[in-house]
Amino acid sequence: MSNTYESIMGGLNEAIEFDNSGKGDHSILSHSEYRYKLEIELDENMIIKDNKYEIQALRQRIIERFADLGIVEMVEIGRTMKFVNNDYDYDYYARFGRIATELYYKQKWFRRYAIKMLWYNNANGENHCENMLAAFRTYDLKFYHSESI
Repeated sequence: MSNTYESIMGGLNEAIEFDNSGKGDHSILSHSEYRYKLEIELDENMIIKDNKYEIQALRQRIIERFADLGIVEMVEIGRTMKFVNNDYDYDYYARFGRIATELYYKQKWFRRYAIKMLWYNNANGENHCENMLAAFRTYDLKFYHSESI
């Protein structure tokens, strides 16, 4: 089942589709192979069009941020970076959340160029998938809308 969230990105309405059926994309990593997983994809066409950044430099900044917090397992499938962890320490749950939040709220380039940020949590044997970009953007719209009233 596919859901659509409306989000605001660069002043333009954009529909983001994702799979929240609980199955997600496990063509490379089955849910038994990870406890936590975060998939990130950047809009490489927009990066090239804007001509402000090098694609590989932005990808490297994301990889380094994960490495800074001890998450070094990464699988690259096409344009999607998949960061995974199998540790049973719940501290990793917080680390993934911290990285996602910092990328979105502290890196303006990330908000502009991120087209996919899917969070998978298999900690309790339930394969939960959440579109983090949609969640952040929905929060932003509610927060800023309520502040302006």
